[in-house]
Amino acid sequence: MICPKCHQKLLAMDHCFVCKNHHSYDIARQGYVNLNLDHSKMSGDSKEMVLARHLFLNKGYYEPLQRVLEEIVIKYQLHTLADLGCGEGYYTKKMSLHTEKCYGFDLSKDALKIAAREDKNCQYVVASIFHLPLEDESVEAISNVFAPSPLDECVRVLKRKGLYIRVTPHSRHLFGLKEKLYDKPYENEIELLFDERFELIERILVQDMIEIKDQKDIEALFMMTPYYWKSSREASKKVKQMEKLTTEIAFDVQIYEKKD
Repeated sequence: MICPKCHQKLLAMDHCFVCKNHHSYDIARQGYVNLNLDHSKMSGDSKEMVLARHLFLNKGYYEPLQRVLEEIVIKYQLHTLADLGCGEGYYTKKMSLHTEKCYGFDLSKDALKIAAREDKNCQYVVASIFHLPLEDESVEAISNVFAPSPLDECVRVLKRKGLYIRVTPHSRHLFGLKEKLYDKPYENEIELLFDERFELIERILVQDMIEIKDQKDIEALFMMTPYYWKSSREASKKVKQMEKLTTEIAFDVQIYEKKD
């Protein structure tokens, strides 16, 4: 990692990271470090949303995706990995088991408190994914699950032929939930990267059916989707009244290689 002020290499001390210009960053008791200098740019996720997502994911509903991401790290023998928008570290902690060095970046302190407390294999960092505190060409792979794609930064920090592992919703993801919320449910648009600096080398469709029988889990799922912000009050009331939900889950896992 590098210092966000002077871009010199950071060295880990007892309870902090320090650069040669003596800029120092304390390591929180949970284990994460805050390298975000622009405190006005913090995550919009409230503590309530973070806890809801943590509750839902730890019930194992998205375990098929977690398992595929872990298998990718093993298959490609990835030694250094940066997970962008890592949140509570649900996917990161499984991938980090198979790396020599792993970093998780997010702007939410509430999320990283959970991530760092539960995963000691990864260094979690409060930082913008558009301004990564990493040296040029320093990681073999970047993972990105449902987060924006900061392609310029990905190109900068990835090593030669490094991998960019990107996960987006497939067309039928959560269609059962949409059927409950909207009169005319719609399929998701499939998003691929079209950037001359990257080549798509593998694509994996991860899909399953899940049945949610706990109302709190249904509400937690709703809170971690874009529909939470876009839906009407009537739709939100529908969620609170659901006692059971059966829906498809479908993830488009795209693996890109950085071109020479």
